[in-house]
Order: sequence, then C-alpha cells, then structure tokens
Amino acid sequence: MEKPESTGLVRVGFYNLALKLAIAPLSFAFSLLVVKYLSNPPYGLEVFGTWQYIFTLVIGYFTIPADMFYFITSRYSSEGRPVGGLLVINGISGLFSSLIFLILIPYFVYASHFDYPFYFYLSISLILIYYLYRISNAMVIGRTPKKVGEIAAVFQVVRLSSAIIMMFIFNLSIAAVILAYDFGYLVQILLNLLYIKSNLKLDFHLAQLL
Repeated sequence: MEKPESTGLVRVGFYNLALKLAIAPLSFAFSLLVVKYLSNPPYGLEVFGTWQYIFTLVIGYFTIPADMFYFITSRYSSEGRPVGGLLVINGISGLFSSLIFLILIPYFVYASHFDYPFYFYLSISLILIYYLYRISNAMVIGRTPKKVGEIAAVFQVVRLSSAIIMMFIFNLSIAAVILAYDFGYLVQILLNLLYIKSNLKLDFHLAQLL
C-alpha cells in the first residue's frame, strides 16, 4: 500500500529540523566569531556597529523583494511548470535593489559616520547573491525538499570556514564577514542548481500570479 504523500512530507520536515538543530552550533560559532573579531582591537565597537548597520540594510530592507516570487516559484517548480521567467524577474529585482543601494551609499556612509565606503560597495555583492539564493532555494523546495536541510548545513560549514580564513589569515575586517556570506550563499546556489529538476524554460506569462 502506497504511503500518503503527507506522511513523506512530515518525515522530510523532521529530517530538515534535525539537521537544522545539528548545525545550530555552527551558526552560533559564526556569530560569536564575528562579534569577537570586529569588536576587539585592532577594530572596535564602531567597526562591529557598522557591520550590523550594513547587514540590517542589506538583509532587513534591500532583499525584501527577493521573497516576492518565492512561494509561487516553489509551487510552479513542484508542478513542473516553467520557472525560468520567474528566475529572470527575480534577478532583475536584485539588480534594481542593488542600484538603489548604490545610489544611497553616500547617505549611508554619512549616517553611519564611518568613512570607509568600500565596505558598503562590497556589500552590493551580498544583495545580488542573496536574490539568486532565494529563488534557487525555492526551486529546490518545490522539487527536492529533503535537500534543503543538507544544503543549509553546507552553507554553515562554508560560511564559518571562510570567515576564519578571511579574518585570521587575510585580516579583511568587515570585508571578511561579507565575503564569508558571499561564499556560503554561492556554494548553496551551486548545490541548489545541482539538485534542481525544475523546468527552467523562460515563460513571462504571469497572469496567473495576479
């Protein structure tokens, strides 16, 4: 007798939850490492505060539209319907958000009283990569949800190991944290694409979304 689909989904949910709990210490270690690294000499609380300011701007505001088509992409992917058009639109949204952020960087630098605009410009890479991550993650959830927890675990490992290298070997200050996120999301995107079995045909007919 075939098992109900809901039973399989519940099992996948527990599996991903178990993985999330297992890798939670890595996330905590990364956060603690960032605090210790940026708030202590030769940097200080000003540098750590600036990173928090940048992170809040990027993830809290400029990547909000990244979830605009998240759920519909997941649904279309699970149904085998074309999602290539949604992928392109999400990418364009990322470029648009990045452009707005770029224009506002002089104001952000002035408001933060941290006269090192390079870190603000570098954080644009995080905006672009995050948009690609979200849409590729939606496709994986729609087709192979069991892989989500596994790929997230790899993200945590790559982010933490990249941070250690960038901080203590190259001593890159805020750039070390930004690049650690970049590398983590980039690996996650590549793994998402590896497991995606979605229909990537370009279809810009979105009337059914409205």
